[in-house]
Amino acid sequence: MNSTDTNTSQETQWIDFSRSFLSWVTLKEQSYGRFSIESKCTIVDLESKDNETFYLATAVMAGNVYAPDNLTKEPTYMFQIAASERHFQIFHDHIVGQSKGDAAGDIDNLFETISIIEKNCPGYRVKISFDIASLALSSKPLNARMSFENDGFQFVLDFPIRHINIQHDRKKFQVETGPVLVPAYSLWGGRVPDNIRTLQLHPAYILFNCLDRVELVLRQPPLDNQTLRCLYSNIEKVQSEIYLITPLTARIH
Repeated sequence: MNSTDTNTSQETQWIDFSRSFLSWVTLKEQSYGRFSIESKCTIVDLESKDNETFYLATAVMAGNVYAPDNLTKEPTYMFQIAASERHFQIFHDHIVGQSKGDAAGDIDNLFETISIIEKNCPGYRVKISFDIASLALSSKPLNARMSFENDGFQFVLDFPIRHINIQHDRKKFQVETGPVLVPAYSLWGGRVPDNIRTLQLHPAYILFNCLDRVELVLRQPPLDNQTLRCLYSNIEKVQSEIYLITPLTARIH
């Protein structure tokens, strides 16, 4: 995988994930639902220039919505959705029992509408380890953006830093965060997707302690009707341009 980042300006947009939401109105039940957003993944087909942005919502325990009793679905499983303006992917992570498998399709197959509210403010790129450590130790908010190319696609990921380790005297840091939404190349068996529509994404956790490569811990989805629980077990190393972003109001002068 090759890194790519053509933006040389230090100023950019910082996403306020705490005030950004994915919401739906279901087609059948006409029920409104709102989720916090965990991360953002923009995909560009470098040949056709087609592009699509997916947002990964927070995972929840699946429930029997509006039931008078027994609100939790049994057997229990986690439910998580990723969606763009055109398409959705749903991830089912069963805790016990047989898996019902994941789902994907066009928005109008299941939903009357899906809406994305992304709150932004002016931000500043941080690429110096000392500044990263100083911002973290000062309790300033930090996001990360990583960009890379593979098999004719460009991927740009935006996500909040949920956890960071700092060794200030040695100017060292390590980020361990997620989930993010990534292309699951190691799960495709060498098959290259023809276009964005056939490209499969999966949640992953991300670790890095430098700004040119990361380790992704990919979700290994269970097959339909299999009792094997979903595991985060596939580790993939990615060369990528990374920089951290903080609001301009938190900038180090």
